Amino acid sequence: GPVVSAVPLPALAYPGMLVEIEAVAMRAKDGPALSRMAADPAGLTPLPAPFSHGLRCGDMIFVGGQDPVDAQGRLEHEDDILLQMAGVMDRLGTVLGRLGADFDDVVKIKNWYRGAGQFEDWEGAARVRAAYFREPGPAATGIPLPRHWRDGHCIRSEVIAMRAAAGARLPKSHVWPAGHWDWPIHLPYKHGVRCGDMVFLGGQVALTPQGAVIEPGDLVAQTRISMEMIRRVLGALGLGFDDAVKVTAYYEGGA
Repeated sequence: GPVVSAVPLPALAYPGMLVEIEAVAMRAKDGPALSRMAADPAGLTPLPAPFSHGLRCGDMIFVGGQDPVDAQGRLEHEDDILLQMAGVMDRLGTVLGRLGADFDDVVKIKNWYRGAGQFEDWEGAARVRAAYFREPGPAATGIPLPRHWRDGHCIRSEVIAMRAAAGARLPKSHVWPAGHWDWPIHLPYKHGVRCGDMVFLGGQVALTPQGAVIEPGDLVAQTRISMEMIRRVLGALGLGFDDAVKVTAYYEGGA
C-alpha cells in the first residue's frame, strides 16, 4: 500500500469539517500499473495495513511521515525536538536505504514541527536536519502545528526522492532566483529542484531576502506575493504556471 502522513490540525476550512485527504498516483503512459516496491524496516512506528513506510514506483521514492516513536509505540526523547529530529532523520535514511537511495537523492522534504511560527521553534531542528544534506540540497517546506498526536511529540518529516530503478543517480539542477527570499540562518535547501521530468518547489512565502515578513497580517497580499515567488522559481527552470500539476496551500485561519 501507499505511504501516509497524518497531520493533526486545530481547524479545517469550515466549522464541523474534521478531515481532508489528498493523494498522488502513478501509472505508465500507455495505461498499465507500474511495479511497486515497499519498505517497512524493523524498529519503526507500527502502521496499520496496508500502509507502508516507504514506496518505490519507477524512479520515484516516497517516504511517509516519520515520527520519534519506536516499534512498541513509545515516544522517544519527550519534548526534545533536537534529539527527536535526529531520530526522525535516521529513520528517513533507513527507509531510503531499503529502496536503494540516500539523502543525496532527496528532491523534497516536508516537516511539521510543534510551534507557533517563532524562530526559536524551528531553528534548532532545522540545523540538525540540514546536517544530513550536502549542498545543493532539496526543496523544503516547514509547517508549525500547535500539537502532534501525543504530548511531548515535536516533529514529523517526510521526503520524496528520485533514483533510477537500475541504481544510477539521476541528474539534478537547482535554482535560487536573484533577490529571492531566504531563511535567517543558512540552510542547504533550494527553492526549485529539477530531476528528470519532475520539478519540485519548496514552500513559497512572503519574505524578503533577509527573512522579514512582507505585508504582515494581509492574507490576500501575501498570497499574491507567494504566487509571484512560484512564478519566478518556475521561470528560472524555463517553466510557467501552465506546467504546474500540484499545489498545496497552508494558511492561518480559524475555519
